[in-house]
Amino acid sequence: MASLEISGEKTGIIFSFRGKGQMPLFMIIKEYFDKNGEVEFAKVLFEIEGRKCKKEIRKIERGES
Repeated sequence: MASLEISGEKTGIIFSFRGKGQMPLFMIIKEYFDKNGEVEFAKVLFEIEGRKCKKEIRKIERGES
């Protein structure tokens, strides 16, 4: 769910707060669009990880389920 979206002809910036199934609390994402207006590539520019996200990353690194 985007809180604010600034779109250009070929790129767009999205400020996103945590949604269902998303771990980081807040993310800034830059999207690149193709000629048809479809998202071709997206890059996370910035994210804030919450306590739950950090805990899940540690589990994955240790090989736990």
